[in-house]
Amino acid sequence: MTTHMHRLRCLGVLALTSAALTMSGCVGWQEAKFRDTRNMSAPYFGTMGLDVQTSNGGIVVRRASGDKIEITADIKAQTQERLDQTFVHADQIDNDLVVRVEWAEGRRLNNEGCAFTIAMPDTESITLRSSNGSLTVESLNGPADLSTSNGRITVTDHMGGVSARTSNGRVTCETIDGAVFADTSNGAVRIVGVSGPVDVDTSNGSVVIELDDDNPGPVRADTSNGSVTLAVGSAFVGTLTADTNNGSIHCEADNISATRMSKDHWRIVFGEGGEASDLESTNGSITVRRLGEASATAG
Repeated sequence: MTTHMHRLRCLGVLALTSAALTMSGCVGWQEAKFRDTRNMSAPYFGTMGLDVQTSNGGIVVRRASGDKIEITADIKAQTQERLDQTFVHADQIDNDLVVRVEWAEGRRLNNEGCAFTIAMPDTESITLRSSNGSLTVESLNGPADLSTSNGRITVTDHMGGVSARTSNGRVTCETIDGAVFADTSNGAVRIVGVSGPVDVDTSNGSVVIELDDDNPGPVRADTSNGSVTLAVGSAFVGTLTADTNNGSIHCEADNISATRMSKDHWRIVFGEGGEASDLESTNGSITVRRLGEASATAG
């Protein structure tokens, strides 16, 4: 069912560039002071998915020209022996390139980690996982499933839907052809130039959403502590409700039917039909405006 069509091992099959660095000074046993940068290449067999998982390190994936996939791994370990016995695998499994770290003795110790930078011609899907590190995707394709427990997530110029989750960090998505789901426990969310539905949750941070002009919605945004700003284009339709427990609501869009139910609850209708949209803030102002019109009110 699963085939291993291509297997690469750092310090094994490929000739690698490696620079091991030892940091000076007196440190405790728990410090991961031994470092190594390893470079490897894999052939690009046409459109394929990318699946990367690491611990205590960020992941950067970007588009590159040519017919190869270039992978750089920055590894840190507690001892030189552990560093030498830690490997990076890049395996083509079915139609995915799967990148993993094989730690010495089968486990990662305190403060050890690996960061990846990957450049490849294209992707048909992207899955990135890190337990502690930022995630960055630039100019690629396919559904992107991105998750980190502690770090910012940045996606730019992407053709495909984006699902971004972090427990502590800012989420930024710019120029996205598809839907966006963003969830962060502690961080601001900024989504600009998106063609599909938007769904945002943050418990502590502001939310800024700017849809493409031809995006009909819907939009859902919820923050417990921060302002919400939504800019919509001429194609946006549907009934939008805006609620805040401690803040004001400002509607600066034209060609709408707005009903102010109370100071902190509005019902706004854009055109006819469409799906329902919802903006909520527990502690912050809400602003709704048209694209290209600067907000007259600070959120």
